[in-house]
Amino acid sequence: MTKSRNSLTMQKIQQMLSAMGVQQSQVGNDIEAVEFEWDKPHCFNQQQLDVVNEIAKNTASVIAERLGQFFQSSLDVSVALVNQHYAGKFISGLFGNDSRDYYHLLKTDKDLAVAMTIIPQDTTSYWLTSLLGETEKSDETTKQLSQLEMSLLSDAAFCFSRAIINANQNLKLKATNKILCDHFNLDLKDAEELCQISFEIKKAQAEKSCTAHFLLPCSKLLDAMGIQSTQQKLTPAQARGAMLNHINKLPVIVTTQLADTEFTFEQILTLQKGDILVLNKKISDPVELIIEGKTRFLGHPAQSGGKLAVQITQSNPKTQ
Repeated sequence: MTKSRNSLTMQKIQQMLSAMGVQQSQVGNDIEAVEFEWDKPHCFNQQQLDVVNEIAKNTASVIAERLGQFFQSSLDVSVALVNQHYAGKFISGLFGNDSRDYYHLLKTDKDLAVAMTIIPQDTTSYWLTSLLGETEKSDETTKQLSQLEMSLLSDAAFCFSRAIINANQNLKLKATNKILCDHFNLDLKDAEELCQISFEIKKAQAEKSCTAHFLLPCSKLLDAMGIQSTQQKLTPAQARGAMLNHINKLPVIVTTQLADTEFTFEQILTLQKGDILVLNKKISDPVELIIEGKTRFLGHPAQSGGKLAVQITQSNPKTQ
């Protein structure tokens, strides 16, 4: 007594499509799929992501104006990237290379450092070269900055951060009083979701460009958009209970195996209507209830409401 289910194979699908006049090349064989990035958060839906991109574009315009005034040059600033990260993994990765980047922490009105701007090593060299009018050297960014260079870099970094703060006043962020290089501390949990907005900055009509980044919690951006985060913070016990509740509703196929026996191929070819097959079990032996390929319970054939049934008599001791 076996409960079976229909299986729709690719071959059957192709046969049905052919019957409808759809050729194989029309069903998407040439579609190039993008692998889902499981190690990155996906806090924003597409509509929210469109709003984030619009916020980033408006911010780029303010950066171009304020930073252009500082460098006394016309600048083109565009959004190079909007990405999402988990705080712990991203921040630990910042110190996993030899790049000498600089960081400017931004705080909330409660004096918590939750956001920051990042000035990469190449950008440091580009900005200092523009300010000092010197020819850039290949080892320029690997040396320790002089007091004058550090002062100029700090002023440029402050200008970049203030432009972002002024363009997004509803974020209610304020700049700290110095930039950091070797270490920093954000008041964030490792699993907190961060939004990285990268800006490409270059002088008008120039080919060479540099990048600088703005990093802040996704939740603050959602608040700025007037959207409450839909991600409920659950305790481990609540998360476990929610998963179990979901799993408990999943359908599971249960197969009842009465018995089996063994014949030669020749014997099978001679089978006819009315032949009796003697199986390898006694009438008193229990039947097996198979779940996900394993015998989980034992029982006896029965009937209920005019249908075949199995009365469970015990769990299979071999699966305990």
